[in-house]
Amino acid sequence: WLKNKLCYLKPLLPSSYSPIFQGNFASMAEQGAADSRVPLPPSIFLDGCAWGCSIYVGAQSVFEKMWGPDFGTRTIMQGDSAGALIGVAWSLGLPADFLEEVYSDLAMCGPVEMVKLRLSDYHDAAIDRIFQKFPDAHERIRGRCQIGITVFPRKHIWVTEWRDLAHLRNCLHCSMHIPLYCREVPFWEGQAVVDGGIAIGGKHLAHGDRTLVLSAAPWSSWPGERMFDLAIPLPITQTMLPPSGDSGAQRMFELGASLVREWFENGGRMSPRKRRSAIFRVGGSAVCAGMWTLRALEQYALPSRVRRPPIQRSRL
Repeated sequence: WLKNKLCYLKPLLPSSYSPIFQGNFASMAEQGAADSRVPLPPSIFLDGCAWGCSIYVGAQSVFEKMWGPDFGTRTIMQGDSAGALIGVAWSLGLPADFLEEVYSDLAMCGPVEMVKLRLSDYHDAAIDRIFQKFPDAHERIRGRCQIGITVFPRKHIWVTEWRDLAHLRNCLHCSMHIPLYCREVPFWEGQAVVDGGIAIGGKHLAHGDRTLVLSAAPWSSWPGERMFDLAIPLPITQTMLPPSGDSGAQRMFELGASLVREWFENGGRMSPRKRRSAIFRVGGSAVCAGMWTLRALEQYALPSRVRRPPIQRSRL
């Protein structure tokens, strides 16, 4: 039965992909829970995954059908890195079709732009599009959205209040900062920072096991990972580089939508005892040390970033 239910995913996934649903399919089938009875969770966390955030946009299209187009305004949103940017958009009630448009427009840049270390320019372009819709975004999401940041040595902190749009923009840059790859070198209240996703753990979730956790990061399939309820472990190239053209972006949207449809069909159960794997806890410390080394290099040895307009599809 399970093979039949999952068969429609096979044409969408190359052999290297393995959608991870960290729940108990058998117990859900026995319960026979209906889609419509899956309640909106008290909080939702979106993991960091750079360009892999297209998975979340696809997931959003299904959440809107099941929980209403304003679901993100009725729950606490938490996010790290690119997940923080999508979390802000959900907290504002921006629809999935808007985010699909923004993502597809910016993804037209191709991988060469990322090799040029221009990701921060594309972060700013996406933030601009959101702020154009909501010039009071920092006020609207205050207390309802939590943006994750990592401070030295590997301490994860949540930020829930911002003075103005510039303060919110800087907070997002802090959360998304992969040293060197992102040429914006931000500080949070005078402290150096790195990407929020390197320090997140189960203890940081707003409602513990009742927080719905999504990921498109490679580590979501590592042995011992119990953090994620819904995950597609994309290879690193699919997270660090944009997909190819409209067809590539649409394919990623559909991956996210298919995963969430399957989750609803099987009762919408969430992973108990959410925690990170030993590999992430130990190996992540080594990665974090490397990030701080690169952070020092970019801060003291490289010239400051000069913002340039992104290459994107024109809709004139």
